[in-house]
Amino acid sequence: MRCLRSIARIKRRDKVPNTDVLWICDITGIEAMLLQAQLRWVGHVVRMPDIRIPKQVFYGELEAGVCRVVQ
Repeated sequence: MRCLRSIARIKRRDKVPNTDVLWICDITGIEAMLLQAQLRWVGHVVRMPDIRIPKQVFYGELEAGVCRVVQ
């Protein structure tokens, strides 16, 4: 946020909320960026062939090994 404020030439003493700074810079928040990256990865994994390890792990279909459930 400090970098965005300096790019937009907004000083801390102006008391502009972070949401307004994001809106002025036309950038989504970090939470939205992380969610978008996660969804992009899920889409990539779903399109993989069924024999690929990331897809097997994602769907929990590994044949070897033990899955321990923590309660």
